[in-house]
Amino acid sequence: MTAPIVFIGEAPAKTEVFEGKPFMGSAGDHLNNCLSLAGLDRSEIYITNISKRRVPEDKMEKLDLVTLARYEKELIEEINNLPNVKIIVPLGAYALKAVTTRSGITNFRGSVLHPHPAIKHDCLVVPTLHPSNLHYNYPLWILIVADLTRVRRIRDKDFQFEWPKQNFILAPSFEQTMSTLKMLQETKPRFAVVDVETPGNMLSCVGIAWSRSDAICIPFFYGNGQSYWKIENEMAIWRELDKTLKMINMAGQNILFDWRILGEHGFRVGFSYPSGAFIRDSMLMHHCLYSEMKHGLDTIVSIYTDLPFFKKDEEEKKGSALIDGKETEHWTYNSMDCIGTYWAIEELEQELKDENMLHVYENLYSQVLPILFEMNMLGVPVDLELLKDVRLESNELIKQYNAKIKEETGLDVNVNSTPQVTDLLYNKLGWEKYTGEKTGKETLKKLAYKYKSDIPDLIIDIRAARKTLSLFDESNVVDGHIKCEYSLGRTSTGRLNSRKGRGRSGMNLQNVKKGPQRKFFIPPKGYVMMCADQQNAEARVVAWLADDENMMGLFKSGASLHLVNAKNMFKEDITKEDPRYKIAKACVHGANYGLGPRKFAQITKLQFSDAQTHLINYHNTYPGIREHFHAYVYDEIMAHRMLYNPFGRREIFLDELMYYGNANAKVLQAGYAFIPQSTVTDINKQALKRIRKHFRVLLESHDGLSIAVPEGQVQYGAEALVEAYDIHFKIWDIDRTVPIDLSFGPNWDEQIDIIL
Repeated sequence: MTAPIVFIGEAPAKTEVFEGKPFMGSAGDHLNNCLSLAGLDRSEIYITNISKRRVPEDKMEKLDLVTLARYEKELIEEINNLPNVKIIVPLGAYALKAVTTRSGITNFRGSVLHPHPAIKHDCLVVPTLHPSNLHYNYPLWILIVADLTRVRRIRDKDFQFEWPKQNFILAPSFEQTMSTLKMLQETKPRFAVVDVETPGNMLSCVGIAWSRSDAICIPFFYGNGQSYWKIENEMAIWRELDKTLKMINMAGQNILFDWRILGEHGFRVGFSYPSGAFIRDSMLMHHCLYSEMKHGLDTIVSIYTDLPFFKKDEEEKKGSALIDGKETEHWTYNSMDCIGTYWAIEELEQELKDENMLHVYENLYSQVLPILFEMNMLGVPVDLELLKDVRLESNELIKQYNAKIKEETGLDVNVNSTPQVTDLLYNKLGWEKYTGEKTGKETLKKLAYKYKSDIPDLIIDIRAARKTLSLFDESNVVDGHIKCEYSLGRTSTGRLNSRKGRGRSGMNLQNVKKGPQRKFFIPPKGYVMMCADQQNAEARVVAWLADDENMMGLFKSGASLHLVNAKNMFKEDITKEDPRYKIAKACVHGANYGLGPRKFAQITKLQFSDAQTHLINYHNTYPGIREHFHAYVYDEIMAHRMLYNPFGRREIFLDELMYYGNANAKVLQAGYAFIPQSTVTDINKQALKRIRKHFRVLLESHDGLSIAVPEGQVQYGAEALVEAYDIHFKIWDIDRTVPIDLSFGPNWDEQIDIIL
C-alpha cells in the first residue's frame, strides 16, 4: 500500500484477530468517527500495530521488555519498507515511544515531532491518544480530532511543514532590555503578551512577546537567589517596564494572575483600561468557545499552534523551576509561554470571529476583567472581632457533632481521615460498600438514605464546620480584608468562581453560606452594604423556556414558587423557616433540571415512592417543563451537541450522547441547567459593568451583587441597581427581564429590605 499517512496502534484485540485487520472493534469505531470529524478517510491511511499478536490480558504493560524491544524494531523495519511515508501518527504512549523514543503521550499529543533516527523516511510524527481512551473518558475525542485535523492540514499543504522559529532575547544586557522596551513603546504592536514566572512565589522574570516568534525574557534573579541586575539598573528597568505596560495592549493566559503579580510589585496594570477595551486572554477566549474543555496553556498551544510541547521541569513536574546553573531553561520556558500564548490568541480571535462569538467574548469576558481585577485586589472588609465568634461557633458545632457520633457508635473518629471513616462505616457498622466509591459527600448521602442513619450526615456537618474554620482562619485576613480570585473560566455555565489566590491568603467567598457567619463581611467605614438579588431568576427562565402558563402566571401574581409548591406537596401553608421548605425548594430545582426520584429521595431523605410522587405531581402542575423546555434541550443536544443562551453564550457537550441505547441523563441534566444558570449569571455580569460606574462592588453571588454605598446615598444606590439590572433579552422572541430584590445594612447578613 502506498498511503503516505501511517497510523500505529498497540496490539490486536479479539475482534482484530478474528477480522485479520487492526482497529476493527470498538476502538476502531471511535477511530473512524474521529477520522471523519477531522476530514480524513481511512482508505488513505496505512494502519498497523506494534505487536501483530494479542498481548497478555490485552495489556501492553504485560509484555516483557525484550519482546517489546523486538516488536519495536520490527515495526521500524515495516515502516522503512513502505514506499511513501510522509506522516506517522502514533496512537498512545507505546507507539509514541516506538517511533520517537519520547515518553508522555499526554504531553506530546498534537505536537509535530521528528521520527526515530532509525526511520529512513523524511517524514513527520504527529502523536495522539489511543482511541481506546474514549471507552472510559469519552470527552477526549475532541483532542484526538484536533490532532487528526493537524494531520489533515499538513496533508492539504502537500505534506509541507514549516518548523516554528524562536527569536528570543535571553539573559539580556541592560542596553538590550531598555532598547527592546523602547521599541515596543514606539511600534505599539496590536497586542503584546506578558507572562510572569513566580517559582516559590517570587517574581523571577517577566516575558513579553510581540509576534509568534519574537520575545524577550527580563530576569530579576538567578537560581541561587542573587539579583540579576545592579540596583540602579533594575530600578531603571522597572520604570521603563511600567511605562511600556501602560502603553501596550497587554494580553496573556489567565491575565488576572499576571495583573495581580505585577500589581503587587507596584505596576498599575489592570486598573488603567478604558471602558470597553478589548482584552485578549487565551484561557478565556478558549473557554468562550469550548467551556467543557481544559483551558491550560499546554492544551491550547497543542491545538492552536505548531509549537511542540516544551518540556516541563522534571524536578517540579510542572511549570518551570529556577535552578542554579539552569537559568536559561527557565527563561526559555517563559519565552515559549509568551509566543505560544501570542500565536494561540491570534488563532482564537479568528475562530471567535468565524463562529460569530467575538461579541460574546467582548461582552461577557473582556469587559468584565478589569472589574474582577479590582474586586480581587481590594477584597472585602471584615469584622475582626466577629471573626473570633465565628470560629468559636464552628468549634462548638464540631464538638457537639463528634459527641453525637461517639454516643451512637462508642468511637472517637477523625472524620477527615478516609481510613477511619471507612473502618467505621464498613467494618464497625457493617454497611455495604459502594463499589469504587470513597467516603465523599455523595456517598455519605447515599448511605444516610439507605440505612436511615444520622451518622453520615454528622460526618458531612463536621467536615463542613471544619471547612468553615479553615475559610475563616486569621491568616486569610490581610489589612482587615479578605481577598479571593474571581475567575470567568472555571465553570461550563459561565458562573463566576472564586477561590483562594495562588501564593497568597484569601478564601472562596462563594462558599460562605447564608446565616450569621455573613455578619463577618462589612462595607468600608462610612458606607452601608447594599445587596441586589434576582427574584427566582433561574425558575423564571425555566418558566419562559417551558412556555408554561401555570408557572408564568404564578410569577406574574408575585407568589413564591417554592411556597406554592410546598403547599401542593404537603397540603398546607408553611413558612420558609419550616424544614419542609427546603424539600419543596429541592423539588423545584430537581424537577426543572431533570433530577430522578432516587437522587431526589437521597437529597431529601424522603421515601422513594414519595419522592417519585412529588416529582410526578410537579410536572403535572407545570407540564410545559417536559413538553417544551426539556424537549427543546433534548432535540438541540442530539442534533448539534450544542446549546446557546439568550446572550449568545454556548456550551458544546462533549460526553457520549447515548448510553446503553438511551440518552445520557448526565448530559441532558447539564443541558437543562445550562440555559437558566448561564442566563442568570450573564445578567449579573452586565449589571456588574453598569453598577461599577457608580459604586465599588464588594461581592458577586451568581444571581446577585453586593456594593458599598455611602451612608447618605441609599436611595441613589437603589435606583442605580434597578437601572443596572434592567437587562433585556429574548426567549421565544418575547422581550424578558428579571426583577430584583434590594436590601441594605451594616453587613452581609443583617439586611433591611428596600420596597421598590
